[in-house]
Amino acid sequence: MSARIGKYAKWMLSAAMAGLLMVGSGNGTVNDAAAVANAPQIGIWYSTWYAKEGSYFWAQSLGAGSSNQLVGDVSGDGKSDAVTFDNTSGGWYAALSDGDGFGSPSAWIAGHGTGSHAQFLADVNGDGKDDAIVYFQQDGSWWAALSNGSGFNAYSRWTVGHGAGSSQQLMADVNGDGKDDAVVYFEQTGEWWVSLSNGSSFSGMSRWITGHGSGSHSRLLADVNGDGKDDAIVYFGDTGEWWAALSNGSGFSAYTQWSSGFGAGAEAVFAGDVNGDGKADAVVYQEDSSPAGNWYKAESTGGSFTLSGTVWKYRHGAGSSRQWLADIYGSGMEAPVAFDGATGLWKAMPADDYYFKPNLLNTWEGGLLPNSRPIKYLPRTGGSYNTYDSGDPAVIDEHLAMLAAAGIDFLLLDETNGINVDNGYIKERAVALAQRIAVWNSDPANRKIRYAIAIGAMQTSHQPATMEGESVIVWNEFANHPVYGGDHYYHLNGKPLIVSYAEYTDRVQWEQWTGDKSASDAFTVRWIQGKVPWETGSAYENTPQASDYGLYMGWSYPQGSLPNSDVMVVMPGQNNNVGYTISRTYNGVRGGFYSQLGWDRVLQEDPGIVVINSFNEFAEETAIQPADTSQLDAPSEKWLNAQGALDADMYWDMTVQYINSWLTSSP
Repeated sequence: MSARIGKYAKWMLSAAMAGLLMVGSGNGTVNDAAAVANAPQIGIWYSTWYAKEGSYFWAQSLGAGSSNQLVGDVSGDGKSDAVTFDNTSGGWYAALSDGDGFGSPSAWIAGHGTGSHAQFLADVNGDGKDDAIVYFQQDGSWWAALSNGSGFNAYSRWTVGHGAGSSQQLMADVNGDGKDDAVVYFEQTGEWWVSLSNGSSFSGMSRWITGHGSGSHSRLLADVNGDGKDDAIVYFGDTGEWWAALSNGSGFSAYTQWSSGFGAGAEAVFAGDVNGDGKADAVVYQEDSSPAGNWYKAESTGGSFTLSGTVWKYRHGAGSSRQWLADIYGSGMEAPVAFDGATGLWKAMPADDYYFKPNLLNTWEGGLLPNSRPIKYLPRTGGSYNTYDSGDPAVIDEHLAMLAAAGIDFLLLDETNGINVDNGYIKERAVALAQRIAVWNSDPANRKIRYAIAIGAMQTSHQPATMEGESVIVWNEFANHPVYGGDHYYHLNGKPLIVSYAEYTDRVQWEQWTGDKSASDAFTVRWIQGKVPWETGSAYENTPQASDYGLYMGWSYPQGSLPNSDVMVVMPGQNNNVGYTISRTYNGVRGGFYSQLGWDRVLQEDPGIVVINSFNEFAEETAIQPADTSQLDAPSEKWLNAQGALDADMYWDMTVQYINSWLTSSP
């Protein structure tokens, strides 16, 4: 500490004289939560949304350059596997699913199907394992190599003369006996011909329907009414019309329209059971959507497809070569799978409506939300540079030790998309952090650190009642919790702090609202929004008074920190990957935005509270946690120090130094 008495020392002296310090604590812990607000305070935003319990990258360098790729359950364990085929050698290679990814590929057969026109995975003998089937257009011959669970047995011809000259070949169980059958389609006449499997061959050929699908863009076989028999589905890309001809076990009944206007112009279409109700649903993949790679679904009612107006899966497989629906998780629901032929990268997402599914989740891999992308930062974790799970106790304890040593007083936990969104996984990790804070604070040798919750569902509902509802949850599950609430929760002006992400008009609407605000009134309420409303060019530039600055604790400050005696926010820069960037470099100085337009203003203004945005928000790139940034590419900015060398610690070192300067300076 400098020779002069700094503001923190002055507060400590006055607090001791007032009897507010715990005798013998050894760390200046305050036993009156209200007194904390009178001390110089430092808060920092903290993200609990990182999960690392699974992977969306299911395989890399698998099948790049292969002639064909297929997905089916070749091992018979209920999970679909990845299989690649080489048309030159007739080699089939299988990478089995373990529910989290595809394993290493192994050769299952060679010399099967060399020069064939089409290849399939289908269970033709009804033993629950998909077999390797090939079709030769010149003579209409079909050959099968049955799966034994760890390889394909010797191949044999199952029929000849079935489908020669046909426009498309398909395989499915159209008569409901548990064995997949060989089906061919003729575009000119709309005829569908079937050769049923008897378990050892395809017997006979019969026409099941005519005039169904001529001029269509895609033909599919799937059980859309849930009776155990696969039906004939056609899709017209120009109109988005879907027509179904239901199987009666010996033929396809008259076709009827099941949907119109769904998925017009889609790059790929599918029919599969994505909700687990036993009926196949209609799904489309659109590469040229905005953002690219969106999936949409229309669920089957048993008599039609019900359109959904929202995206089912965002940006999943953008730029991929192939897409499928397959039950790779063994959940009974068919999930979207994508393959990049250039790199051999396979990606998969769970079939349910949650973008984030517990135990099947790795948020570092990105591509899960609009405009998101894989996170290329590698934060220092446990002595090495690696990604982490926000709920890992060892990671939390490491972060708490860093933050406490730096002089951080409280964390703002980012729940701003909604306190219970994404299947609750973000809140679960917030609870895990709160629990570890309680444990940390129970050790008298540790400098106390607290937390508060930031909510934000009102930003989308624009209803004050939404904020009240979230306040109830925060009160019951955090601020007033008997174990990790109370003094572990950060108080401001004698009340627990809650921060709401909302547009300025939402804030005004809430302030003027005459409804029940008993829950939110139990908190000291502060605000954040995408950009501060008073920024130059904003519609609200001249609306708030200067005193409003102190009511905001984030998010984006393109002009730098706003001078205020109560609260000032400092941020190192931002890149939210949707075209909005605040460079970390200012006046040619790397890190200059953080120093010159942030902390230097804090030292000059000397507010009561400083809020740092943020410790570990790597998705929007406002983080200061030590990290390897060598893999970043534009518009992201690698962390280069004044000498132009990569420096994983530069922003954390700056933070620690500035905190020390601020706390030891005179007011």
